[in-house]
Amino acid sequence: MLEVVVAIVIITVALLAIASMFVQATHSGISAEEYAAAAYVAQKTLEKLKAGRMPESTEYTVKRNNRDYKVIWSKTPDTVHAYAKGKLYKASVAVEWQNKGRTNSLELHTNLLEEIPQYPGI
Repeated sequence: MLEVVVAIVIITVALLAIASMFVQATHSGISAEEYAAAAYVAQKTLEKLKAGRMPESTEYTVKRNNRDYKVIWSKTPDTVHAYAKGKLYKASVAVEWQNKGRTNSLELHTNLLEEIPQYPGI
């Protein structure tokens, strides 16, 4: 009888461990889906900036997969690279969203060259 009780306890512990792995995998999947959606929203905003179609406001909200994503973008002159003579800009897009009371965020950056500089002798 003792052997049966020990076997049941061991099987129960193993099943609880497996069940907790399923719960953790579900949470990880949801988190990955949120980050993928945020990356999509950020990349879409960067593509609009590259195409010269700036969103009306530097801060707006996008609804995707029943979740609100707050988008904040900026475009600043790049003063480090003098050869571009004020035509090179750094574009940054930050996306924030809430999940279970926590604020998550993702940032993407790129450089934009609005006009190709003319070099003498080329």
